[in-house]
Amino acid sequence: MNFDPVARSYRWLERLAFGGALQRCRVALIEHMRNASNVLILGEGDGRFLQEFLRVNTGAKITVVDSSKEMIRLAGERTGPVDRVEFVHADIRDVELPDEAYDLIVTNFFLDCFDQRGVEDVVEAVSKKLAISGYWLWSDFAIPESGFGRLPARCVIGLLYWFFRRTTKLEASELVDPGPVFLNHRFEVVGERRLRGDLLKSVLWRK
Repeated sequence: MNFDPVARSYRWLERLAFGGALQRCRVALIEHMRNASNVLILGEGDGRFLQEFLRVNTGAKITVVDSSKEMIRLAGERTGPVDRVEFVHADIRDVELPDEAYDLIVTNFFLDCFDQRGVEDVVEAVSKKLAISGYWLWSDFAIPESGFGRLPARCVIGLLYWFFRRTTKLEASELVDPGPVFLNHRFEVVGERRLRGDLLKSVLWRK
């Protein structure tokens, strides 16, 4: 997958479709991250979460891994030069990072890019990089289990996959719920926020 073709227009496409809801979802639990000291952010995109995180947390060392060179460029322009931020242009599945090195991992609208096997592989590999009692922030789309919002959510998410599979060669064709995968790896939920009638969800997991 390659998000370079949509990188420059991504923010405006997002705002046109969802207003500011996705950004509110990204930062919904950010106040819980003031004390993180070594952070791994996967698929940061154009830097809007990173910018807000730098404001809230003034001391953490941050490694950002993104497979889109253009997204990294935009994120760097947004934040400006920051000594404690390192950008890595790579697919996370191809990066060698030290085990148990981070006390916070962030995946905002990232795991939805992978199919079931991909989600399982990423969570298994990346969870090894998280220290015991470390936190994993996951924010993404979700399909309500029942109620009037379920069908509209399925339609919206189906349209998104149709668009991004054609513009970015996205691997996934449908949304995978990573909750069972996290539970399989002995994570527990310590914080949760839902937005837009449960279409968006932000969960803070602890290892």
